[in-house]
Amino acid sequence: MPIRKECTGVRFGLLVVISETPAKSGVRRKALCKCDCGEYITIDPRSLFSGHTRSCGCYHKMVVSVATIKNHTTHGMSRSKEYNTWCHIKSRCNNKRNKKYKDYGGAGVSVSKEWMNSFAVFLADMGNAPSKAHSIERIDVFGDYCKENCKWALPIEQGRNKRRHRLVEYNGETMPLSQACEVTGVNYRGALYRVNNDKHWMPIPQPPKFTE
Repeated sequence: MPIRKECTGVRFGLLVVISETPAKSGVRRKALCKCDCGEYITIDPRSLFSGHTRSCGCYHKMVVSVATIKNHTTHGMSRSKEYNTWCHIKSRCNNKRNKKYKDYGGAGVSVSKEWMNSFAVFLADMGNAPSKAHSIERIDVFGDYCKENCKWALPIEQGRNKRRHRLVEYNGETMPLSQACEVTGVNYRGALYRVNNDKHWMPIPQPPKFTE
C-alpha cells in the first residue's frame, strides 16, 4: 500500500512521515520517517497505518531500560556490599532453595515489609557498612530483619550472638562463654570442656601479673 501524498508530515506515535521512497521493481514503496529521538527510519507504510510501529525502536529500549533500573539497579549501588547484603537477607528468608533458608525463613525469621519492598529504605535505616568486614547482625537472634533489630557488626561481635553459644553468668551478668573467657583470662577450649562436663563450673579470674 503506497503512502498517500497527503500523509507526508503526519505523525504516527513518535514518527513523522518525511517522504515516500521511490518505487523499485518488485519492491514495495517505503516511508521515510523521522523519530522524535532524531533517528530516521525507512519502513513499510502498512506498519504505520496498522499501529505496529510507533518509533524507530527507541521507545522499546526506553521501556526496557526503565524496567531494568526499577527492578535491578538501585541508586547505582547494585554491586555494593550494602545492596548484596539486602539481597542475601531477603533470599535466606524467602528462597527455600537458599542453603541457609532452614536457619532463617524456615525457622520463622522474616524481613520487614519496608525492607522487602525497598533497598532505599534499608539503606536509609542502616546506612553504609562501616567497613568491608562488617555485616548485618540481628540483635535478637530469634527476631526478624528490621530497623529496630539490626546493626552493622564485626565477625567477633556476631560470634558472640549465635544461638548455639554457651551462655554463662559472671559477676551477675549473662554472657557468651567466649566473652567471659576474654574478661577472666581463662583458656576458652579448657573452659568449654569444663562447661560441657560440669554445668556448675564458672570461669575464675586469673590473678594479675606483676612485672618489676
